[in-house]
Amino acid sequence: MKYVLFLILVGIAIPYTYGQSVNTTESVSGKKANKPKSLGATAQEAENSVRSNDEMATADSYVRLAEVLRAQGEFARAEAYFERAAAIYARSSERFKTAEAEQKLVATKRKLAKAQEEQNKLAAAAKNYDFAGSNTKDGVTRQLNYNDASRLRTNSYEVQQKYSQNNLDLLTKAPEQNGAVQKELSDAYTQLAETQSKQDDGKGAIASLQKAVAADKENKQGAELVAQKISETLVQNNQIDDAIKLNTELIKSSEANQNVLLKISAYTQLGTLYAQSGKPVLAEENLKKAYDTAKSIYNTKAGKAALKSLLEYYLQTNQPQKAQLMMLGFLDDMDQLLAKDSSLMDMKAFEQSEQKIQQLEKEKVLQNEVIAQSKLSNYLLLTVVAIVALFLGFMIKAYYAIIKKNKQIKLQSLRREMNPHFVFNSLNSVNQFIAENDDRKANTYLNAYSRLMRTIMEHSNQDFVPLSVELDHLQKYLALEHQRFSNQFDYTISVDEQIEVHEVLMPNMILQPFLENAIWHGLRYKESKGLLSLSIVKKDAELELSITDDGIGIEHSLALKTKNQKAYKSLGMQNTQERISLLNSLYKTHIQYHIKDRGIEGASGTTVTLNIPIQKRNHED
Repeated sequence: MKYVLFLILVGIAIPYTYGQSVNTTESVSGKKANKPKSLGATAQEAENSVRSNDEMATADSYVRLAEVLRAQGEFARAEAYFERAAAIYARSSERFKTAEAEQKLVATKRKLAKAQEEQNKLAAAAKNYDFAGSNTKDGVTRQLNYNDASRLRTNSYEVQQKYSQNNLDLLTKAPEQNGAVQKELSDAYTQLAETQSKQDDGKGAIASLQKAVAADKENKQGAELVAQKISETLVQNNQIDDAIKLNTELIKSSEANQNVLLKISAYTQLGTLYAQSGKPVLAEENLKKAYDTAKSIYNTKAGKAALKSLLEYYLQTNQPQKAQLMMLGFLDDMDQLLAKDSSLMDMKAFEQSEQKIQQLEKEKVLQNEVIAQSKLSNYLLLTVVAIVALFLGFMIKAYYAIIKKNKQIKLQSLRREMNPHFVFNSLNSVNQFIAENDDRKANTYLNAYSRLMRTIMEHSNQDFVPLSVELDHLQKYLALEHQRFSNQFDYTISVDEQIEVHEVLMPNMILQPFLENAIWHGLRYKESKGLLSLSIVKKDAELELSITDDGIGIEHSLALKTKNQKAYKSLGMQNTQERISLLNSLYKTHIQYHIKDRGIEGASGTTVTLNIPIQKRNHED
């Protein structure tokens, strides 16, 4: 009853821990054990990486944390962190197509497969071995993974052993026998030992397990579990001597490699085996060594297991007094064990960091969802804005197209409006010639008039014509007016030789109104015969067109006009101004004109100057 109460007390006082002691003191052999980075410190690194929002750093820290967990026998937790790391590497590999991410993904998939295999998740492990094999460019790595995948898919122990041996051959021939290769060798020897044990090859299993321990000097729990499994298999096959030899050799190997936990497990196994063999002295001696070794490294979990085995032995051999003494001794040592057992605090630190990691990951997922939702909303908003902008663009374009079209129509309408005086007076001239019985002059005049009208109509739909065409219009118009007023004026037309009259464009019929004004309001009322000059010269990038007459001038002309004539004149000039304004608006031509009364300078008449930017003819039109 006391023993039962003690076990309950021990179970309450000592929480179940997952980690082994990492703050080890000197081992029994006097050599210091390895000091791998603690679980808590590794978890803290992972937490910091998650906080940093550096995905690759986070994945790397998850791999390191999973490796520590796997070494401590926490295969399920190791699997979870390997899977998280693999998911990040896969995203990075797909997004950035980097060789580093691809290589890390392959390595992590292989480690994930091992963690799954140690949990007997053989189908999932084989699938991950296949993935690692098919996605690596290294031939050795590819073959190692394919061998492991095939090994898990066969039920034949002989075939399994062949694949394990193939991996050992590949690894022993590796050019660099670094830490990674040594760990692979240890795993391969462990797999081989387990397969040999299943085939009743105790000696082979012992030798392979020793090599596994020698290859990987880390205190990993996987070797302990396999050793225990092999030992149980040997006992079931009545190979107790082989089981004793196995654990004896493992003690030697653990001392050489400073694997204290493996030594505790081997001592416990030896004590149990000697008890079964009827050797009480050796049984008690080895069980005590297991307990003392666990106490020496202040590992509460290992100490609890070793003490339980020793108490069970005392009770089975009817030695309650020794059991009581051991219980009291353990109670005396409990405070010191708990105070110095860093694995307890290490596990507590790991659990705290793990909770923070999970919280950070949840926050990150939520943040990503918010960002994704925000992006979606922004995309939708931008789409709506783009559609509205496109619609408005079409509307504005259509609006301006309509305005432009209206301006073009108005421009054509203004251009086609011939001076009513010109038409009316032309008909009067014909009537006068007929009245004077001068049919020849009337016929000549009508022919000239019809040719002019035909020429104007042929180009009436064009806003710009070649200068040669415009000159032809003006020549015909001036000839017709001169025929009517031959006694009133003569005219001259001069064009700068530098100007290519067939290549330079001019606004259609832009000069005619100014010439008409010069004849009808300047030269017609002059007592003597006048002169009308049209000069076209090139000045830089412009054409300068000058219309000069020596008529009566602007002031004198205004004094002679009736109210109706003044009203007409204003309408005629308004028409011309509108045309120039529309041309400048539609075609950005920047046409300018100036009217100067020459009377100011002591001469008679008027000068009109137009400045038109040179436009070249486009022969593709």
